[in-house]
Amino acid sequence: MLMGKTLIFGDNYSLMVPGKIFTAYWLRHGLLPLWNPYLLGGLPWIEDINQSVLYPSTGLFMLLNPAWALNITLIAHYGVAFIGMWLLAKRWTSQAWLAVLAGLGWMLSTQVAGSSNNVSTIQSIVWLPWLLWLGELVPTQARARWWFGLVACLQFLGGYPQHVVYSILAAVVFSWGQRWRGPDDGHGPVAVTARTWWQAWVLTGFWTLAVSAVAWVPFAEQLLRSTRIQQTASQAAVGSLNPVMMVKTVLPYFFDKPTAGMKWGPAWSGQPNMVFYLGWVCSAVVGWVSLVRRRASDWFLGGVVFSTLIVSLGTYLPGFSALQAVMPWFRIGRYPSMLLIVTTVAVWLWVVTCLPKVRLSWRWFKLGVASFSFLALIGSIGWWQAEVRFGEWWRELNTVTNGWLSRSPFHTPERDQVIVKVVAQDLLVTSLLAIAALWLVTRRRWALLTIVVALDLVYHTQANYFWAPNQIYPTWAEVNQQWGKVGSLSTDDTHRWLTRNSNQPYTDFGSYWEAMVVRAPFSDSFVNAHELQTFDHAIALRRGQTLDWNMVAGVPMIHGYTTLMPQDFVNQWPNPQQQVQINFLPKLDLNDATTLQLLSRWAVRYYLVDTWFELTPSDTFGTWPSVSLDDRWRIYRLPSLSRFRDEREVPVALQALAETPNSQYLELSNPDGAAQLVIADRFDRGWRAWINGQPTQIHNVDGQRRLELPTTQPEQVLKVVLRYQPRWWWLGASVSMISLVGWVLWLRQDRFSSRQT
Repeated sequence: MLMGKTLIFGDNYSLMVPGKIFTAYWLRHGLLPLWNPYLLGGLPWIEDINQSVLYPSTGLFMLLNPAWALNITLIAHYGVAFIGMWLLAKRWTSQAWLAVLAGLGWMLSTQVAGSSNNVSTIQSIVWLPWLLWLGELVPTQARARWWFGLVACLQFLGGYPQHVVYSILAAVVFSWGQRWRGPDDGHGPVAVTARTWWQAWVLTGFWTLAVSAVAWVPFAEQLLRSTRIQQTASQAAVGSLNPVMMVKTVLPYFFDKPTAGMKWGPAWSGQPNMVFYLGWVCSAVVGWVSLVRRRASDWFLGGVVFSTLIVSLGTYLPGFSALQAVMPWFRIGRYPSMLLIVTTVAVWLWVVTCLPKVRLSWRWFKLGVASFSFLALIGSIGWWQAEVRFGEWWRELNTVTNGWLSRSPFHTPERDQVIVKVVAQDLLVTSLLAIAALWLVTRRRWALLTIVVALDLVYHTQANYFWAPNQIYPTWAEVNQQWGKVGSLSTDDTHRWLTRNSNQPYTDFGSYWEAMVVRAPFSDSFVNAHELQTFDHAIALRRGQTLDWNMVAGVPMIHGYTTLMPQDFVNQWPNPQQQVQINFLPKLDLNDATTLQLLSRWAVRYYLVDTWFELTPSDTFGTWPSVSLDDRWRIYRLPSLSRFRDEREVPVALQALAETPNSQYLELSNPDGAAQLVIADRFDRGWRAWINGQPTQIHNVDGQRRLELPTTQPEQVLKVVLRYQPRWWWLGASVSMISLVGWVLWLRQDRFSSRQT
């Protein structure tokens, strides 16, 4: 598929695909994993909605090798994006090809393209037009209310709750706004009273809450116990839209282009927001028609675009801190610019409603062609000069500016050459496509215009995709072969691991991704042309159990990359920066006595070191014994306690141990009469325990589990069983199941009544 290539970048490789493989592995063994014992001492898995455990794509990962499953998941969701936007656009325009244009515009938009590097994001974002379409039907069609709730549930299970909130709010706004549509706006205004509208939406709201309880009830419970609630206002505002980035609505590759390794300007230290991009002609049409002939739909869509764009500014918006205080959602959620998904849908609807009303005279057509041709000429000259004579021009400009360029801490001839070349090429291609689009608009050739705009969007989003050989992901044969092993060493079930690749700066996936998208001459990146073909280093990081690939090998770790970091766990560890940790632990200093004591208590014995990275002065391993796995990897043995010990911190006499994500079974003897069993796994209220068939309470001792052992004969074997039974998950699942059964019964009754009539 795709000539043996698949996507590699960001959360897909370091979070989502490992999570999918973990879930699929246990499902293939007949078990739905509710708990993950391999990350951060143990985490609720079913409650972390970002892992999309119950979403249909999990089935693909069960049946297919991960690379194929990822490709099919992405392709399928591009199709979902197109169909949903096409259905919505059909209500706004009577032109069939313009509805297709809207579908392609959303499917190939910068927002969807940027979401492809995170499965949970694209699984959620694509359902936005579906909810807007169903939302417009809610006041007049009873069945639309039920389907709205089902799609909202599916979007929630996709893995990104913020999209669900924005989608439902946008659906309500669009549903109300269609009351003021003009007679020439698609299906025209909807004639329903305000009371009918409110009644329809109240019913839809209750149904949506009920049917999606399986998603939001356990997620909400876990969210309240996570550090997301504790994050600072500045952390919540990460991803705010820098106003300077608005230039990317005209030239998306102005400040950064990942595949070219270019990054400068506000993108250097900030979030490289995609904003939205329509193509020059589509943007000009919206502006021109809205100024010349303003209708009710123009006011409505313009209001949606303007308001969402303003809020997306986040921390750059005066008074945003006050908005965070009034609306706690903006303190819990992150990335204010995520609202741009609504902006993008609204602006494409604006395009297809404006295009049929364009009437350009021959004079304006010639002026437009001349302007775009002039820009194309500038782009071609700039590109040619960047190729053949840039050094001369740079030195001349440096002389004219009295050495300003040479004194700059950023500008160099090599960097500026890449910037000029990328911007000039972008200008040239965009200008040529704009000329073709302008001609087709004046001739009203909507089918050909759709093709040209699609090509424009593909060109301006292709830099978001890094294609790698399918071998970057393991096959199921490889997963089954390596499960429970690290190299040639069997995993010790009574101890945990720590990897240097998750505990030192510049050695983890985050640094690797930065090295990919910011390359020479903009940084001293080690990613070169060979790496971009083979991705050998990415594969090495995976095989070294770098976050979160350890759980694909069944290797328990104290580190982990997660979306909902438990407060009770992260607060135990030293945090020199005193900053709320959102996704992972801070660096654990192995020279710090407190840290070593905590690592010992959490049964961390093995430290996996990747010697490919240069060691630093802080990497002092003392006299710890080590074992060499190969020329690259070494394992150091730290002093540590056992995962299973008594109150005297002495390992218990285990005679049998069997573990799954949802349960533990231990057989142990107690010849010394220990009173307590300490299990160095993270405490959670969802765990239940039985000793010799009798229920017993699990106590929380410094975040770990402690059980009171009964007084027995020395030769008696104690059989200890622990099972994970999260009550909020079962409650949500029960409410959703009852709601679905009620819906099916209602459908049968409705069909029976229709036949009788």
